[in-house]
Formats: sequence, structure tokens, C-alpha cells
Amino acid sequence: MESSQFDRITTRCAQTRSRRTVLRHFGAAALGAVGMRLFFPADSEASRRRKDKRNEPDVAIGSIKVQTTAEAAHDDVVVRFINKGTRTANEFRIGLSAVRSDGIARNEVFSLPQRLAPGDFGVVTFRLGCSWLNGGTVTARTDPSPIPGESAGNKANNVRSVTFASSVCS
Repeated sequence: MESSQFDRITTRCAQTRSRRTVLRHFGAAALGAVGMRLFFPADSEASRRRKDKRNEPDVAIGSIKVQTTAEAAHDDVVVRFINKGTRTANEFRIGLSAVRSDGIARNEVFSLPQRLAPGDFGVVTFRLGCSWLNGGTVTARTDPSPIPGESAGNKANNVRSVTFASSVCS
């Protein structure tokens, strides 16, 4: 078995034409795969770019729920969102638009500017009439989308739509 490995190494070295290639083959054989990490440090430029990419905010709209109020013919729409990223999300707003069951659309309204630390939840409340909620569709989104510092790949969770039942608001 040892002689076959020796034959393989000598054959490979005989086929090479440069001194550098011979040294590389001997070094790889002597060090093995674990020793090759000495030549390729973990903090390469590509590795640093990947680390920087993971260090970003990722705001996701979690839920849209109706909260009843004492006022007749109006309820609150509560939008809950979370920063699933590893960096604080700054200067974004939550926008809310609605479409009634008869197809009439309501202009989008926005919350005050939000700031959300990593792992934290935020809640924004919008007041909406029952004609918009009963059988209607409400859409919440972050503005801008993606938010500053968030990658375009994470913006899929920046929008959520919910269609309510015809008797959700009284």
C-alpha cells in the first residue's frame, strides 16, 4: 500500500514541469486538507463580505389584526412587525392601504418614522371605518422597501395583506 502511494506521488511529480507545482503537491501531501487552511485564511475578502451582508436589518410585517373600539362604525387595525436582522433598522414607516369589498381603494396612510433594534417587535395602530374592514382587504408594508441597509432579498416579507370576514367590525 505504501509503495503504491509513493508511486503515485513520484508519477505526479514527474508529470509536472514547474518547481512551484512540485512544492505545492508535496505541501498538500504533507499538510493534508487541515493544513491547507494555513494558506487560505478564514478572513479572506469574500468571507468579510459575507459577514457584512449578514449584519443587516430585516424588518418583517408579522400580523395585521382588528382591535375593537368603543366608537361605533370604527375599529383599529393593529400592525405588528419585527426586526429579524442583526442591525438596528432606522428611518422607515409602516404604510397601510385598504380595498373595500365593492372594490373601492383607499389611499395609503403612513405611521410616524420607526426605529427598531434587532429582535424587537413594533406595533402601529391605524383607525379604519367598518365599511373598509368588513369583507375588505388591508395591506401593510414598510416604506421604503427594502428599508435602509436591508438587502433586496429580504424585502419579500416587507408586505402583508389580509382579507377580513364580512362581520369583523360592528
